[in-house]
Amino acid sequence: MREYTNSPQFWRLSCTYELNPLVNDDVTGCFINITVEDLGIEFDRVAIINLDEGDIILDGEISKGKLLNRIIGLFEIGKINENLDVEHKFIPEHFFYTGEFYRNGKRAKDASDKDVKNAGVKDLKDAIKHFLTKLANNRNKEEKDLYREEQLQNKHLDLCPVTRSIIRRIKADK
Repeated sequence: MREYTNSPQFWRLSCTYELNPLVNDDVTGCFINITVEDLGIEFDRVAIINLDEGDIILDGEISKGKLLNRIIGLFEIGKINENLDVEHKFIPEHFFYTGEFYRNGKRAKDASDKDVKNAGVKDLKDAIKHFLTKLANNRNKEEKDLYREEQLQNKHLDLCPVTRSIIRRIKADK
């Protein structure tokens, strides 16, 4: 079940599909975010998703022709709201990685399962290491150096600026 929040900005995104220009999709209640750092314009829609046993969340973003397949952290809303202005290190209680669920930071499935896609990944630290090893093949030296610097400063566990901005905007509207 999805429960969408209402954006106080009331942006409306309208898309026309290249393959069928007669089909239009309107999405309301979006947040618009413009980030100078990556020259990006994003339309985001926030949803609270109640997961049932067996549900899976996957990251499907593609960059440079490669599936990113990033770790998807699940956080308790109250803790994020309480710590948003003072904390810059957010560690998810639960997460998905390559479609596999990790409860309380540990693998939810038995590690001996033969169908495990990310064998050897037992917890968040292993998942980050596994992800970065795969990602390193698609990054140049400057990007790798930047990430290493962020790790030293514990910035790699911070919320992205767009996420932080959206949370602040939702809190201010309530």
